[in-house]
Amino acid sequence: ITLDSAAVLTSNETIETKGIHVTSLAPVSVHVVSESATSADGYLAFPTAALGTSYYVMSYASARYDGSEFAVVATQDNPTVSITPAAAGKTKPAGVAFSVTLNSGQTYQLANPALADMTGTLVSADKPVAVFGGHRCTEVPAGVGYCDYLVEQLPDVSLWGKTYHTVPFNGRARYTVRVFASRDGTTFTTVPA
Repeated sequence: ITLDSAAVLTSNETIETKGIHVTSLAPVSVHVVSESATSADGYLAFPTAALGTSYYVMSYASARYDGSEFAVVATQDNPTVSITPAAAGKTKPAGVAFSVTLNSGQTYQLANPALADMTGTLVSADKPVAVFGGHRCTEVPAGVGYCDYLVEQLPDVSLWGKTYHTVPFNGRARYTVRVFASRDGTTFTTVPA
């Protein structure tokens, strides 16, 4: 299914009605790909039943390009969404909580207009919502000389685990793994180290 470009979130710090609601008669898996001529990324969409009310944003910063961002999508009417941004938005200061109230299908996006990272932004709601983190065009790792779009649907903190497995794909020389803890004093190890 190809979506019209009008579905793209283009505003910053504005409520829009751009949520995409997918339904089916039998169980399905939904994978979303956003692509242009020079950049692409994708994510596995979570079913509504897997959504929650407490999220930490994972994003990425850039040394050259602004656009670390996140978005919230309401799946029900009238959730009050509290947001404490880790980095400043256009009018929202870092570290100062604010609230927005959305209706089903409405979205709210907050992008940093400078080079800061939205990772660590706390998003909580009184009803389940979907939260996405990413960057318009960042370098991974920093300083590589070109940028790429990043996006990921984020799991509610209640779904976080303690053991993860990942694998590098053939043809790539380097991989970056980011680990974010929801509590102070958390330690972790990797194998191989």
